[in-house]
Amino acid sequence: MKRLKKIYAFYLLFLLVSSSVKSYGQSYFANGNARSLGGNCYQLTGALDWQLGSVWYADPIDLSKDFDLEFYLNFGGKDNSGADGIVFVMQDVSNKAIGKSGGGLGFEGFSPSFGVEFDDFNNQDKGDIASDHIAILKNGSVDHNSTNSISAPVAAISGGGNIEDGLDHLVRIVWTESTNELQVWFDCDLRQRIFYDIQKNIFNGDNIVYWGFTSSTGGLNNRQTACLRDDILVEDTMTLCKGGSILLNARESKNDQYTWTPDLYLDNNSIRTPSCSTTVPITYYVEYKDLCDNVFKDTLFVDVDPPFIMDEVQDTLLCNGAGYSFDLTSKYDSIRWNSGSRNKIITWVDEGEYSLRAWQGVCYADDTFNITTSVSPEIKISGDSLFCLGDSTLINLDINPSDAIYQWEDGLSNASRYFSVTDNILVIAKNGCDSVSDTYPIRSVTLEQLNLGDDQLLCIGDTLV
Repeated sequence: MKRLKKIYAFYLLFLLVSSSVKSYGQSYFANGNARSLGGNCYQLTGALDWQLGSVWYADPIDLSKDFDLEFYLNFGGKDNSGADGIVFVMQDVSNKAIGKSGGGLGFEGFSPSFGVEFDDFNNQDKGDIASDHIAILKNGSVDHNSTNSISAPVAAISGGGNIEDGLDHLVRIVWTESTNELQVWFDCDLRQRIFYDIQKNIFNGDNIVYWGFTSSTGGLNNRQTACLRDDILVEDTMTLCKGGSILLNARESKNDQYTWTPDLYLDNNSIRTPSCSTTVPITYYVEYKDLCDNVFKDTLFVDVDPPFIMDEVQDTLLCNGAGYSFDLTSKYDSIRWNSGSRNKIITWVDEGEYSLRAWQGVCYADDTFNITTSVSPEIKISGDSLFCLGDSTLINLDINPSDAIYQWEDGLSNASRYFSVTDNILVIAKNGCDSVSDTYPIRSVTLEQLNLGDDQLLCIGDTLV
């Protein structure tokens, strides 16, 4: 395959694949030609020329802490006609990144980066050795003759066996932060061991990086896969909320036999994932045989967070466009509203039911409230303000909004009334927002008695004033 691998200079340094999907188990992202096979197994490339794939764990890894990763790699079943290999990669681009195809093994194009190369094709111009081999490189380079080579290639299998045998090969990557030691185990044999400050020398002091696998084919190909699991990062410290429970977790055992001590607060101390309901901080030890048949003992500390009650919210009426504001920055570790927002400082203005969940440590509490909105009442009074003595006038009220209650000065609440005496009418309206009043003057009018005098005789041609 690597006969044609040198013609890909036109590839982008990084290709962020917009079609990448979050893969099986919601823990990994598959990009390019990579796809989920189910059961936390991923095909990085098919047995086709010029395939390119990457799979990244959803969450980054912390180089300031120890980690111990176990997984299975399968390099396909074609030996002389197969290529190219798989790289375990740490990089700081994203969990959707992908490199270059061909002899770059999908690793080329990542800088800064750290890669453990599992190469099954001999590119002599890159300093490869004849055997399928393992090497450690940086910054997207697969050239063992360059300054980016951290550790020279060694045979993947002691004695130089073939890894393109169609079988799953157990790989273990162990990082010890205190000594900057990285070990690479292949089928239970230690094949690479370096002491190298990855955080300082490659990532400029940054300790949080993405990790996963890249692979490619070129003029030759193989079906190349990686099998992982959601709990590949086994925690050494866990926390539960007092009164609740949590599943402890150990690595995969060859014979599926485990012994947890002390046998306190556990539903079963002889299984891989017992349920723990401790009410006090406690350290557990678990002993089992690892996949290489070695007796192994892990330590797991379980801490306990106290539960709490949240009483931050209440049903609220918002008036005249006002908002209901929250500042929860100093009270809770994190917040999630039913809208999906995680803002700790937020203002709500619309009517509706709201709920939120707040966390303190691993404990959480829920609360719900309703918002209703309104405006201050508005009174409109209409009708004839003048009427004749002995008669009456009809006065009408128009009160908004509809939730306002109102009354005349005498306590009646008719929307329309007749009045027959001079008055300064008072109307009061109120709702949850405000109480307002208005007056409307009305007056009865008395007409003077008219007297035009006695009857008069008017002759033709005369006038009468």
